[in-house]
Amino acid sequence: MWGWFFACRYACGGDTYFPASVNSATRAVVYAFYSWSLLTECGVPLVQKAHITELQMFQFAICACHALSCMYNFWNMQIPKMVLVIYFVVMMNGLVLYTDFHHQVEGSMTVYQYHFWNLA
Repeated sequence: MWGWFFACRYACGGDTYFPASVNSATRAVVYAFYSWSLLTECGVPLVQKAHITELQMFQFAICACHALSCMYNFWNMQIPKMVLVIYFVVMMNGLVLYTDFHHQVEGSMTVYQYHFWNLA
């Protein structure tokens, strides 16, 4: 919510709406996944969860590249410098956190598969 306020207040335009549209599309997929996992009895396999995390990592990577592009193209123009720096830092922070989470999920998948095959 606050992101939209700052975007419309300080940097209204197409380059501001790109990360918002990418984020909205990603959130739609994530919330559809959450709804699907609530409606099924057995839940959702860990493999599907890993794909959702990969989608979120892709979102942060695309938005971080967009932030770098905006820093290069608009450093002394319409978008304030501090907004560009914060945008890049937030995207890199999300990318690092989701990468760490993705590796933890992959590790738990390996352990789960190991226990599953040893029980059979």
